[in-house]
Amino acid sequence: MTRSALVWAAAFFATVYLVGLLVAIPVYSAVYVRRVAAEPWPRALVYGAVAWAFTYAVFVNLLHVPLPGGIIKLPGLAP
Repeated sequence: MTRSALVWAAAFFATVYLVGLLVAIPVYSAVYVRRVAAEPWPRALVYGAVAWAFTYAVFVNLLHVPLPGGIIKLPGLAP
């Protein structure tokens, strides 16, 4: 595993810890696609939105899994 992969993984877990999973997934996905895959911002933001929609639809609506919130409470964005 390269140092870059470890840094990206650490950044994801830190983001989850701070703002929760429902916020971390689209933010991390969009930034990762933009920086690593070098896609333009509109495409990266669409990717992040699709990642959020999939996570919300499957885990929150379908399976009723309580996803962790972060230590920073964001009203209206995370449980």
